[in-house]
Parts: sequence; structure tokens; C-alpha cells
Amino acid sequence: MPHAESFRVLLVDDDIRLLESMTAVLADDFVVRSATSGYQALRLLERESFHVICADWQMPGMSGVEFFREIAQKELELTPCLILVTAHTSELLESVPYEDRKLLGMLRKPFSPEQLIERVKQFARVAQLKRSSAVLNATLGERK
Repeated sequence: MPHAESFRVLLVDDDIRLLESMTAVLADDFVVRSATSGYQALRLLERESFHVICADWQMPGMSGVEFFREIAQKELELTPCLILVTAHTSELLESVPYEDRKLLGMLRKPFSPEQLIERVKQFARVAQLKRSSAVLNATLGERK
């Protein structure tokens, strides 16, 4: 993917080494920003738009699900696709309501670099389709 056409990805995780590793893996194909907390990521979202956001489920202060709920309440220029990263998928399925889960992609830790790249590419394509659909709907609405 040419860098000029790259999708923007925000990574959120309190594990700095994992964050650095994920950033390095994705940097060749995407424009990547990172944050070590949901609060820091929300501040980034005030200034920048992202196509895909990957957030760890269990973080101190604000979990990934709580962070995604905050995003859902914001009116963003670009609505990002959301990927929840966790090593505890069975606990997640038990404790997070279906309504919250159905809007999320999931990536189970540990994951390979290839799995990370593929999942982010999948959701970047979905974000692109959502954006194209919104532009088409706006155009059709103007013609009425």
C-alpha cells in the first residue's frame, strides 16, 4: 500500500514494549500513532482521525471497552473500526454484553505479526467501505 494512501491506525495499550512492537510491525503499511491509556488516546482523537483503532481490553483506569464506549459517544469526522486486543477471550465473552461485543473486532494475544497486519487490513477495508457509503449517501441526499 503506498504510504500516501495509507490508512491511519491508533494503537492503545499500557504495555509499552507491546505497543512499540505493534507500531514497528504496522509502520510499513499504515500511518500509526500510539497511546498508553484510553485517556491519552481520547486526547489524540480530538486532533486526529483514524480508520482503525486497536485497544487492549484490560488497562488501568479505562478498559478498552470503556474507551470504545467513549468513542461511540463522540461525533467524529471519520468513524473508526474498532479492534479489541485480549488474551482473555473467554472472560471477555462472559463479562462484556453482546451489544458491546457485536461492534468490535477481536484479536487474541499472543498474535503473530502477520495476524496483526491482516486484521488491521481487514478493518481498514471496512472503514474505507463505510466512508465510501457515507459519501455516496450524502451525494444521493443532495440530489433529492
